Order: sequence, then structure tokens, then C-alpha cells
Amino acid sequence: MTPEQINAAIAEFHGWYKVHWNEDGLQDGLIACSLEGIPNYYGSLDAIVPVVREMDDTAMAQVIVELHRLSIEGQLFSCYVATPAQWCEAYLKSKGLWK
Repeated sequence: MTPEQINAAIAEFHGWYKVHWNEDGLQDGLIACSLEGIPNYYGSLDAIVPVVREMDDTAMAQVIVELHRLSIEGQLFSCYVATPAQWCEAYLKSKGLWK
């Protein structure tokens, strides 16, 4: 996934919506909300860490498991200094949103 796709996927999961238009206008009553101005989850720990912290313990544990899986081939303890991109990937994989 590209950084833009990652940011959009996290933002949409938290209530931002893409507008889908058909010939008659807005489909199925989706809330029209631009994806402009969404946080840069991919590039900032200040954006992604609060998203993870608001999760319950079980969901947060799933993110940590995914983070460990991502860093298993890296240096020892690399998951403890993970980049924002790695946190995002782990988060999206734990939610089944990674493409």
C-alpha cells in the first residue's frame, strides 16, 4: 500500500468517508467528507500512536503481535523502535484492512 492509501484506510476506519457519486448524486446516504486534512499516520508517530492507544487491550495486543511479525527478521528488539510506517502496517493488518 502507498502512504496515501495507508492514511486513507486508517482515516476511513475512524469515520472519514470517500464520496461515491452516481448519476443521481450521493450513493446510499454516505456522509460526504473530504480526505484532505487527515493526519499523516504513515509519517508520524504523533498521529498513529494515539490511534493504537485508544484501542482496548485485546485489540492493542493484536497490533503488537503484528508488529512483532513484521520485525521478526530484523534486529533484536526492533519492534520496540518501530517506525510510523511499521505501526500503520501492523494496525491495518490487525484490522484486516491491509491490501
